[in-house]
Formats: sequence, C-alpha cells, structure tokens
Amino acid sequence: EGNHTVGLSVTDNDGLTNTTTKVIYVAHKPDAVAQVNRSNVATPGGWVLFNGTGSTCDTNTTQPNSLNYTWEIHGGTYHGATVEHYVTNTTTAFLTVTDEYNCTATDNVTVTYLHRPVPVINFTATGCLRVELNASESYDPDGNIQKYEWDADNGSIDNNTSIICTANFSEGGNHTIRLNVTDDSGLTNTTTKVIYVSCKPRAVAKANRSFVASPGDWVLFNGTDSTYD
Repeated sequence: EGNHTVGLSVTDNDGLTNTTTKVIYVAHKPDAVAQVNRSNVATPGGWVLFNGTGSTCDTNTTQPNSLNYTWEIHGGTYHGATVEHYVTNTTTAFLTVTDEYNCTATDNVTVTYLHRPVPVINFTATGCLRVELNASESYDPDGNIQKYEWDADNGSIDNNTSIICTANFSEGGNHTIRLNVTDDSGLTNTTTKVIYVSCKPRAVAKANRSFVASPGDWVLFNGTDSTYD
C-alpha cells in the first residue's frame, strides 16, 4: 500500500517512443477487529454482543470507512458491524470485513462457556434434634468447588463452611436447609432442601393415687402416656 510510481512507454509504427509516469496511491488492506462485550457466560447461557466496529479501512479511499461485515457464528451467517447472539456453549465468532475494492481481512473472538457448580444436600439424623449435613456429592462440571456455605432456618450449624457439618435444632418439624457453593471461576449456585426433624419425646408421669397414709401403700407409677414423634 502507499504511493507507487507507474511508468508507461509507447512505440508507434515509425519506431518513435515516448514515456510517461504517474504516481498512484494504492489503498492498504482493511484491518478486521473482532471484539465482544463479555469474555465468558455461565449456565444457563446469556446474550453476547459481537462487535466489529473497531475494524478499519484506508481513509484515503473514495469511500473511507466503508466496510461490509460478515460473521460466522455456530454455522450461521450474520451481517452487520455488531451481532447479538445467545451463547449456550463455548463459541468462536469469525469476522470477515470487505472494503470497496473487495479486499478482505479476518479476525475471530472466543467466548468461554462456564458451568455453574451443582450443590447437592444429603443429611442423616445423628441424635436428638441433631442432623449431619453432607455436601460431598456436590460437583463442578468444568472446575472445582472452592467454598461451601450452609444455612438452616431455626437451627445452628457447626462449621458452616465445611463439606460435612452438624445442624442442631431447638424443635422438631420441617426445616429448610440452604447450601451455597462457589467454584474456582467465582461462579456460585444455591440449592435448598426441606428436611423433617423428629420432635423430642414427651414424658408423662402419672400415679394411680395422689397420696397414701401411714403405714403406706402400693402405688402404680405409670409412664405409658409418654409419646414420641
């Protein structure tokens, strides 16, 4: 590209010659620049703006900044400087720009698809109003879980950032357990589970008579009205 001198020599049928030169400007090829408004998306996917407006062509041409844009995304062809596309997996978008002289340039940009971690709650009753919570079946499809956070309504949790911990409740009944996990990409996910915690047994002590007199008598102490969950 740039200024170039072109020379022309002509000869007629008398053998006479003449020469001339002319300086012409040759436009440089366009530059394709493919950009994106976000480098990654996470489960379940999201809209991404693919942007080619940073592409340039020679400003000395007859139609400065006149470019045609063609995108190839997931087997589809799209036209325009910008294209919005819904991404559900790792996606590479290919951009081709064409100037008025049919010169082309290409570029591409990739958006990485990240799966959110999957929290899984398991539990086992281990004592009176006490439950062991277990998140060991939680997983991350494309990384590792780095952090666990437990919460229980109407209950206290020992070591609530551990994979396995204990929840203690003041009363039985249905209780909601919440687990939030964070993976090595900083993505989080939360799940909840309603568990039933058995109520404490109820002790009922009775006697078949409320008093005895000297020298005393037999009394039947009866606990059969006591109940459990």
